[in-house]
Amino acid sequence: MNILVITGSPWNDTNSVGNTLSNWFSNWGDTNFSTLYSRDALPNNSCCEAYFKVSPTNIIKNLFTPHRIGVRFDKNTYKNVQFSSGNKEWSITPAYGKGRRRVFLLLYEILYSSRIWLNNKLKRFIADQKPDLCFTFAISEPYRYHICKYLKSKSIPIVLFIADDVYGSYSSKKVLFNTKRIKRFESLINMADKVYGASEMMCEKYSALFNIQVEPLYKGCVLSEPKSFCNTPLRIAYAGNLLYGRSQTIGLITKALSEINNKNGKTLACLEIYTGTPITEEMASVLQVEGVSKIMGQRPFSEIVEILKTADIVLHVESFDKKEIEEVKYSFSTKIVDCLQSGSVFMVVGPKGIASVEYPKTIPGAIVIDNITDVHDALSVILSSPEKLLQNAKNTHAFAAEIFPVEKVREKLRTEFCLLKKQS
Repeated sequence: MNILVITGSPWNDTNSVGNTLSNWFSNWGDTNFSTLYSRDALPNNSCCEAYFKVSPTNIIKNLFTPHRIGVRFDKNTYKNVQFSSGNKEWSITPAYGKGRRRVFLLLYEILYSSRIWLNNKLKRFIADQKPDLCFTFAISEPYRYHICKYLKSKSIPIVLFIADDVYGSYSSKKVLFNTKRIKRFESLINMADKVYGASEMMCEKYSALFNIQVEPLYKGCVLSEPKSFCNTPLRIAYAGNLLYGRSQTIGLITKALSEINNKNGKTLACLEIYTGTPITEEMASVLQVEGVSKIMGQRPFSEIVEILKTADIVLHVESFDKKEIEEVKYSFSTKIVDCLQSGSVFMVVGPKGIASVEYPKTIPGAIVIDNITDVHDALSVILSSPEKLLQNAKNTHAFAAEIFPVEKVREKLRTEFCLLKKQS
C-alpha cells in the first residue's frame, strides 16, 4: 500500500504533528509513505521514503520560472537539500505578533491560491508514488485543498483528521479570507472518504455539522511500567507548548507550590517545564521560581519520554480564560497520551466542558482539577500523602494498557486504510 501524507510542517518527530504521524504509521508492513509539505525545514522520521516540499520562499524565488518550483528528495538524499534553520523559518503560531502573523497569512493565501506551484514537477512526484490514498489534517489551507482536489480528480481516496475546531474558528471570526476558508473546508469535507476526529466531543460536533460519520482517533501508548517509588521532593513534569493561555495556568500551579513549600518549611514538590515556546521576561518571572520551578527548554521526544517516566506526576494544563476555552474546547492534546504511557501519575488542571479535561475524568487514577479556586487546596492534599500516588499510577497504567496500546491503534488504522483501498 502506498500512502501520501500532506502536512504543513515537515514530518519531524520533534514536533507534535510529526510525532503523532510516526506514532500512527511506524512499523506498518508492506506500506510506503511519501510526503508533500509546505515549509522549508528538515524532516526527521523513520517512516517516510520520499518527500516534496513547496515553501513560500521557494515559490517567491521561482515566480518567473514556475516549472522550477518545488524540491524533491528522499530519505537518503535529504542532507544534500538546502533547508532554512528552524529559527529563521516563517511561522504562523500564536506566539508571534499579530502583525507578522497577518502578513504571513496574506502572503501565504496569495501564493498558494495562485496554484503556480501545482506544476508538472509536483504531479510527476505524485504519479511516481502511485498513492492508494492520501492522509492529511483537516485545515482550510489553499495548499492542502488544491492538492486534495487534484488527487480526487485522479480517484485517490482522501482521509482527513480533524485535530482542532478550525471550522468553528473560521465561522466565529470576521477576518480576511475567512469566507473563502469556510467554503474550502466544506469542500474538503465533501471530498473525504473517511474522517477522524481528535476527541469524542469533536466527532459529535462535526458529525452533526456535516451529516457524516466522524470517528475518534488517538495516539497509541508505548507503555512503561507504573511507578513503584516516589522521589523526594516529588517531581512534577510538564512537557508541551505554553500557547493558548497554558502559561497562566502553570503560573497558578507554580504559585500554589511555592506557598505549600513555604508553609511546610521544606520543598515537597518541584515543577520542571519542558517547552520550545519562546519565553518572555514576564512569563519567566512567573514560571521560574527558585527552589520551586524551572524552565528546562525543549528536548528531543525520546528524551521527553524518559523524563516523564522518572517524574512522579506528569501534567497537562489548559487555560481558564473564556476566549482560550473556545479555541481548544473540542481538541484533545496529544500530550495526554504521552502522559498516560509514562507510568507516572497523570494530573490535569483546566476548566470544565473541554475535551482535554472532561476525558481524563473517565481515566482511573487520573487527578483532575477543574476549578481555578481549587488548585492550591487540591495540591496540598496530594503532597500531604505522596504514597497514595503509586496506586493512582497503577490504575492509570491498567487503563492505558487496555484502551491505548500503540499496536492496537496502528492495526485498526491499517485495516481501515486497506478497506478504503479496496473500495476505490
